[in-house]
Amino acid sequence: MANLRPLALLLAVLACALCRHANATTFEVGGDDGWVVPPASDGGRYNQWASKNRFLVGDLVHFKYKEDSVMVVTEADYDSCRASHPIFFSNNGDTEVALDHPGPVYFISYSLVW
Repeated sequence: MANLRPLALLLAVLACALCRHANATTFEVGGDDGWVVPPASDGGRYNQWASKNRFLVGDLVHFKYKEDSVMVVTEADYDSCRASHPIFFSNNGDTEVALDHPGPVYFISYSLVW
């Protein structure tokens, strides 16, 4: 019976992890407009949007876009707007990113339209 205790604890931890994921929230980036290049007069649009939401580990951030991309980058790359070594890259027009750790996540875009 003592040998089953670690297994029971593992199953309890896994059940909690699954429950946490089941309660995940999906955030639609940009609302009805989607992930678009904001006009110069509205350069802080996404930072303002993010500051009004409470994100938790396990939540999803959903990007809907056309002729563009989504990249997760380091803070340094975000600050200098560098996209040469993204942590994650997608350009399929419909991208979900799972928030898998606490703390800031930095997103940038590289438009495919020249």
